[in-house]
Amino acid sequence: MQPNQIFNNCLQNIIMDMKYNCPKCSGTFTKRYSLNKHLLIHSGVKQYSCSQCLETFTQKGEHARHMKSVHLKLKLHNCTFCSKKFSTSKELQLHFGTHERQKYTCKLCSDTFVQKGALLRHINSGKHAGKRPLF
Repeated sequence: MQPNQIFNNCLQNIIMDMKYNCPKCSGTFTKRYSLNKHLLIHSGVKQYSCSQCLETFTQKGEHARHMKSVHLKLKLHNCTFCSKKFSTSKELQLHFGTHERQKYTCKLCSDTFVQKGALLRHINSGKHAGKRPLF
């Protein structure tokens, strides 16, 4: 390895180890810009507002995400396991869990639920009044 490559690698490692910590929470950032952008969340200053519903946001990206998902109803994130679509990648990630978790099946109609409480609500809804289980 050439001396300047060694220097560049060392410099890169030093830069990668630099962290900017949020004084208000446990957030850690590699760039000062990212920390400053994050600090807006704690400031309470909401400089972006929705022209359609007047909701306000601290960050431009939150405002854009709101417009796409709430008002434009864009659902660009598709589940690869089923046909459901979601407005944000975070919603899609949460949904993926429904394909990985234990399923609770209604013995009256074979509907499946991710949460036991959802199955109990389904059963107690009266939807199956007078029906017998499908064993």
